[in-house]
Amino acid sequence: MTPTPVLSPALQDSIKHLYEVFERYPLRRHIEGCPCGCLPSGAAEELHAVPLHDLTAPHLDLFSVKTMTTWGDEVDFKHFLPRLLELIAHDQLSEIEILLGKLTYSQWWSWPDQEYAAVDAFLHTWWEDVLAREDVEDPWGPCVVATVLEGIAQAAHDLTSYLTHWAKIDTPFAVQHLAAFVLSEAESLVQGQLRGAYWTSRTAQAQQVVQWLLDRQQPAWLESAAHTETDASRRERLEMAAYTLSVARS
Repeated sequence: MTPTPVLSPALQDSIKHLYEVFERYPLRRHIEGCPCGCLPSGAAEELHAVPLHDLTAPHLDLFSVKTMTTWGDEVDFKHFLPRLLELIAHDQLSEIEILLGKLTYSQWWSWPDQEYAAVDAFLHTWWEDVLAREDVEDPWGPCVVATVLEGIAQAAHDLTSYLTHWAKIDTPFAVQHLAAFVLSEAESLVQGQLRGAYWTSRTAQAQQVVQWLLDRQQPAWLESAAHTETDASRRERLEMAAYTLSVARS
């Protein structure tokens, strides 16, 4: 089991700010749900079981994918949003792509400035936090950075700032995450695509990522890191990723 990440002070502050900004949205006694029976019996009770800060993934998983479409409205979504984002920061919610897509569904860019800024700050700080984590991923397993970036793309119209920041982090962890991401996408990259199913609805963002990866700077970064890497398996992964990008660029 992957350990729960320890959040940076900056990310903790960002989450605290979310609670402060969205506290004006109350927990309603009754949250309207789809009358067709698609919500299981007792689902509503889960949302009222404990205070907002104490709600867990089992309490909120179903709401996170059904909010505003078949369960509740934007006010309900905003009430639970700080806790939902806190749970994804702790890697405790599944289907984060659907949850972050709810921001686009609700046109969060049209929200009051303070609300938009708080969510935007969280997404950027969360991304920075993930890139700064020690790379302990199984090279043949799911790539955490790929999942997070695909999730952010469901909410963000433009990924330039996220990619630019990645390129500026000159640390072993950041470049190893890049290698893991490239290798997880290798088969699709040679076709100029990304493999995640949720990229199909965000083709402009997917092309931003592909173009960024195929820029000369990213293979050069991987090659430079490989030259100084003393661990054989990590060096091999860096070299494989650089080679993958060279093939994709040709």
